[in-house]
Amino acid sequence: MNPDELQKAFADYLRIERGYSEHTLRNYISDIIIFFDYLKEKNIDISDVSRLESLEPIDIRGFLASRFKLNKASSNQRRLSAIKTLYRFLQKRGLITGNPSEIISSPKTEKSLPKAISVDEVLALIHSIDGSDVLDLRDRAMVELMYSSGLRVSELVSINLTDIDLSNATLRVIGKGRKERILPIGSYAVQSVDEYIRKRGELSKSETEALFLNKNGGRITTRSVARIVKKYLHKCAINKNVSPHTLRHSFATHLLGSGADIRFIQELLGHASLSTTQRYTSASIEHLMQIYDKTHPHSK
Repeated sequence: MNPDELQKAFADYLRIERGYSEHTLRNYISDIIIFFDYLKEKNIDISDVSRLESLEPIDIRGFLASRFKLNKASSNQRRLSAIKTLYRFLQKRGLITGNPSEIISSPKTEKSLPKAISVDEVLALIHSIDGSDVLDLRDRAMVELMYSSGLRVSELVSINLTDIDLSNATLRVIGKGRKERILPIGSYAVQSVDEYIRKRGELSKSETEALFLNKNGGRITTRSVARIVKKYLHKCAINKNVSPHTLRHSFATHLLGSGADIRFIQELLGHASLSTTQRYTSASIEHLMQIYDKTHPHSK
C-alpha cells in the first residue's frame, strides 16, 4: 500500500469504524500528510507504508519537535494522537507488527478555563441581528440555537430539517463519537428558527436536507458561522476574542451560575466525562469572584 492509498483507507477507518467527525478527520489526515512530508525531507523512504514500522521513536519525536515552535502544545498533542491512531490502524490491518509510537508520551498542555461572555453580552449579540431578509433570519436562528442548546458549531452545521421538532421544542444532534442526543430548545430559539424556515426556500436551489444554508443553497460551513459571529460582535462593539464555541461555553457557565446540576449540564453538552464539564465549575467560581470583588463593600 502506497501513502496515497493509505490516506484514503485511513480516512474511511476514521469515518466508518471510529465515528470521527469530519472536522477531526480532516485534522488527522492533514497531520499525517505533514508527517509524511517531514519523512521525505529527511530522506526516509515510505513508498510502501510497511516501512513505517522501521521508524525509530526519535524520528517521530523529531517531527513533533520540528512543529513545536510553530504551534501550541495542544496541536502537537493532536498530531501525536493522529500518528498513534495511524499505527494502530496499520496493526489492525496486519500491515505492520511493531509500533514505534507507543512509547512516546503526549506533550503536557495547560488546560485553560472555558471562556464565556455575560448574559447581557449574549443578548446584545442576538439583538444586533435585526434584519428581516432570509440571511438575517438565518444568522439570528443560528446564534439563538447555539446559545439555547449549547451546540458545538460542527453540530450546528450538521443539523438537517428532519432533526428539529419545533412543535415539541426538541433537537436531535450527532455529537463526538457519533453519539446522538436529544436537546431542548428555548422559546426564543424556536421562534427564530421558525421565522427562518418560513423563508429558507429563498436560499434552497434544490432539494437539500441541511437546515442552515449558505447564499448559494449549500450547507453552511463552520468557517462561515465563525465569520458571521465576528461580524455581529463588531456591530455590537463586543471587543473580545469570541468564537461560536464561546456561546457553548456561555450556555454552560450561565446554567451552572443559575444553579443547574452539573450532571444535567454534562448531558446537554454531550461530554463523555464529568471531569470535562467540571472545568466550568472553576470558570463559574472565577466569574463569581469578579462580581464579589466589584460589588462587596468590604472585599478589599
